Amino acid sequence: MLAGSVTPRGLRIGLRAAELTLVVLDAAGAHRDELRLHGLTYDDGLSWAAQRLGGAARGAPHFGPAKRLVAALLGRHMRRATHSRA
Repeated sequence: MLAGSVTPRGLRIGLRAAELTLVVLDAAGAHRDELRLHGLTYDDGLSWAAQRLGGAARGAPHFGPAKRLVAALLGRHMRRATHSRA
């Protein structure tokens, strides 16, 4: 599992890549909540994470192998959001 750093609220987000599932962990690493991402958009995942963490989720890592892994997983298994402009 890939997991981020602990927030001021004592929580962190992890990604179980094999299952394409976001997981909320507490500071000790105990499971608190999860969301299967199959069929959801990237924005759905960010919104869910922000609600669980109590603030805006920053999105995918901006560095090296982790960024490529997240992009590959999300691009392959999550549906793309459609944006219409009026």
